[in-house]
Amino acid sequence: MKIPIVSLKFKLTFSALLCLLIPACMATAPVQEMSNARQTLQTAKTARADLYAQDKYSRAKAYLDEAANQLNAGDFSQARELALQATQEAKQAHLDAINSHRK
Repeated sequence: MKIPIVSLKFKLTFSALLCLLIPACMATAPVQEMSNARQTLQTAKTARADLYAQDKYSRAKAYLDEAANQLNAGDFSQARELALQATQEAKQAHLDAINSHRK
């Protein structure tokens, strides 16, 4: 009985698919980034950024909301990017709110 030899083309195609699929399967949810964004947004709200830096605070919240949507959809890369943007925007809103108190 002859055992069929798998063609080189099939082996290469299979190897290429594995190289593409394994990293996608190994992507991890941006848990820490989401947590950081939520905490930074809460810190901004404590400084009353929702009143004194409304635009930036609202943008930060919108980024965080969209990050949560992307996380639920399984797009971890986009969720991570949006969570990082939310964190940066919330930090700026926090600073703006603090500075407005000093005036």
